[in-house]
Amino acid sequence: MIGRFREDLLGSNRRSKATYGMLTWAADYPNHGLDLQSFDFLRSVQDNIPDDVIIWVQPPLSGGGLEDVLDPLIAQDALINTAYLQADYLRWAPLNLHAKLKHEIYHQRGDQEGIDRDQHLLGLVAKADYNIDIGPLWKIQPKWKQLYMSKTPAQRDQLKTQELSQNLLPRESERAYEYALARIWPRVRDLPQSQVATGPDTGGLFRRL
Repeated sequence: MIGRFREDLLGSNRRSKATYGMLTWAADYPNHGLDLQSFDFLRSVQDNIPDDVIIWVQPPLSGGGLEDVLDPLIAQDALINTAYLQADYLRWAPLNLHAKLKHEIYHQRGDQEGIDRDQHLLGLVAKADYNIDIGPLWKIQPKWKQLYMSKTPAQRDQLKTQELSQNLLPRESERAYEYALARIWPRVRDLPQSQVATGPDTGGLFRRL
C-alpha cells in the first residue's frame, strides 16, 4: 500500500502532509500449529496541527477520571517507521502461546532535529492461556501475560524508561485486555486518515495495560 495525505487548517498556517507505504506479510503453518503476521509501515511526515485529546485514566485503587493530553507535535518534520510481528503457537492446545513485538522510531529532520530527539519505542507482549473444561457447562481459562517496554521520548526533558511486568489474568479480564492490546496495534484500515499518515502515539496506551 502506497499513499499520500494532506490536511490544511483553515484560518492558520498549519498543515499535515505525509507520504507513506506499507508492506504486509502473513504465513500459516497448520502442520506446526504456527501462525505468523508482520507489517512494516514507513511514512515521511510534516505535521504541525495540534491534535489534543481527553482520555480516561484509572490508576490502581482509584475511581479514575478524565485527563487532558496535549499533542507534543513530534512529527513536524519526521521519518517514522513502525515494524510489527505477531506469532501464535497452538500446537500444544489446550495450551496456547502468543507473542507480539513492535518497534517504532520517529527520526527528526530539518529544524526539528535540533529541538526534539529521535523517539524510540520497543514493546513485547508474551501471553499464554490454558483451557480446562469442567463438565458440559463450565470452563476455567487461566491466563498469563508478560509485558516489556522501552521508550525514549522525543522531548529532551523527559526520561528514558524501561518497564517489565507480568501478571495472571482471570477469564473475565480477557475482553478488556484484548481491547487495550488492539488499541496498541490498531489495524491500519480502521484508523482515521490523519492517523494513517502520522501514526498514533501508542506508548502511553502500552504503559497503562
